[in-house]
Amino acid sequence: MNYLYTDTYRTLRWVGPKTDRSCYEIAKLKTAFEVYVSARMYEIPGLEVLVKENIAQLTKGLDAFTVVDVVNEVYPLSTGDDTWFPAYMKGVERFTEGTELMGAAKVQLQSDLIR
Repeated sequence: MNYLYTDTYRTLRWVGPKTDRSCYEIAKLKTAFEVYVSARMYEIPGLEVLVKENIAQLTKGLDAFTVVDVVNEVYPLSTGDDTWFPAYMKGVERFTEGTELMGAAKVQLQSDLIR
């Protein structure tokens, strides 16, 4: 709603536990994906651009498996004309290539990304 009045993207104040930073970051990422879906559904391109930037920023601090879990929960089926999302998820997958993901874990991540 803030975007409609100010042309800026801002989330509400966090009301969860102050000590758990990861819960805070995951909640912000979930919210960002929900806003992304809404911006696409209601065709608000300015908000879509802002929230994509926010998603990219939030993702930097999270591991790929956490990102995939959030995506599976909040945005399980991307729409056919969404070109940004598949490219974004490929970037998440590339992020894991330099890490120690091995065997079944890497296969699981790749199957989650393909869906």
